[in-house]
Amino acid sequence: MRRPFAIGVLSLALVTGGAVAGAAIATKDTEADRSTARHDRSTLADRPNEIISDGAVTRIFGANRFATAAAIAEAYGWTGDNTIAVYIASGTDYPDALAIGLSSLQDGPLLLVNASSIPSATREALTSLKPCYIDVLGGKQAINDSVLKQLKEYADPAPCQMLPAP
Repeated sequence: MRRPFAIGVLSLALVTGGAVAGAAIATKDTEADRSTARHDRSTLADRPNEIISDGAVTRIFGANRFATAAAIAEAYGWTGDNTIAVYIASGTDYPDALAIGLSSLQDGPLLLVNASSIPSATREALTSLKPCYIDVLGGKQAINDSVLKQLKEYADPAPCQMLPAP
């Protein structure tokens, strides 16, 4: 089944060397769009434990890579009102997270899990985001079936099936 439509900007998360870094890429053609970005940088400084900004350079972080992925989702404006899907990748290995970061999907953020459990920061983000769909990236060695079963409690496709087609 195709999703009704995609909204927003995908939160890019690149897992490298045990750290997660958020990235927003703008070209000369999109310079005007920076002023209308999903998030208002003036409010980013209100959360000093997750975001440090001097206006030109912003660092988004959390206590660990899982909390950083959740902070990136929040910083880029993903909420329960605009998230259609959440993408789940291993927080202990990077190829699956990189694959979604380079895709054109734009209907929700990337969050990280362990192979056999969902960290509390990811659970809190899923509860807040209320996704219609959850796409798990990677095979059973990266994320096992017990995590898939746990993720089912956070996805509800019903609200998105009622949305008008683009």
